Amino acid sequence: MTNLQITTPRPLTSTDTYQLRYMFKEQLQITNNSTYDDKQDADDIIDFAFDMVEDGKSVGNIIEEVSSCMIDMCTRYVHV
Repeated sequence: MTNLQITTPRPLTSTDTYQLRYMFKEQLQITNNSTYDDKQDADDIIDFAFDMVEDGKSVGNIIEEVSSCMIDMCTRYVHV
């Protein structure tokens, strides 16, 4: 079982950030063939998650907030 109360024990290094950003984009299925808007949306979500990590938020809190953000984004696109 995953411990959702985990926080980072230290600030992320530039290597940590690069590797995590790559893995997040992979999970979001962002590739060179993705549209500009998809890439921008992914960058916004990932930046938001990194801000929360830097603020000491827990994994569970980050998942909850990013999920909510993604739902809001999807809802906006459906209603446009």
